[in-house]
Amino acid sequence: MLLVVQLNAMGQAVAVKADTSISTSSSPGPTPGTLQVCASFDSPAAATAFDVQLNPTFLVSPIGTGQITGTLTFTPAMQLQAQEFEHGDDEFRGNGETEGGGRFEEGAHRHQDGSSEGRTHYKNDQEHCSFKSTQITLIQITPTGIDPTTGRQLGVLHMEGQGLNYGQPVTFVLDSVDNGDSGMLSTYSLATSDGCHGGGHVTKGHPTYHHDD
Repeated sequence: MLLVVQLNAMGQAVAVKADTSISTSSSPGPTPGTLQVCASFDSPAAATAFDVQLNPTFLVSPIGTGQITGTLTFTPAMQLQAQEFEHGDDEFRGNGETEGGGRFEEGAHRHQDGSSEGRTHYKNDQEHCSFKSTQITLIQITPTGIDPTTGRQLGVLHMEGQGLNYGQPVTFVLDSVDNGDSGMLSTYSLATSDGCHGGGHVTKGHPTYHHDD
């Protein structure tokens, strides 16, 4: 099976849009080297090729061919459980610190009737970030599964809008992930139109997803 793993801004593996072919076995698909939908995670054959796309934000310097080696292990970590927004209210809140010393606060609420509100603050001068939101134009709160340790529901937040960075008007995009106690650190990642790229793994505090029926 030829599989491409793409990392998002928080360094997490995410699903990627593929060509129209679908790989369902451990042999390479009809168009090797392209992004493909993986319909099943059967045992890959020996010497199966994996293309890993790294977010350049996390690269300290240019990396030449053959300079990275490692092992990819695919392990089901959560029981997926789909939900619809119409069935209740979704809330995502958190505050704390990220790796590198950034301090964050976030809060978002999507109501059963489709209305929503939110806010976020982030501060880390080393990342050119002293940001607070002033207007929210998009909030997406998505349940992702169940924490296998506590049984609590987990989720992700995507927020867009306008704000002030060092007092200057900017647009922003925020992505935050509640990974619970699954063994993976939760994340907070902020990007603004004037060059603030802040956040990462949360080392103190915790983003938390909550759903009310």
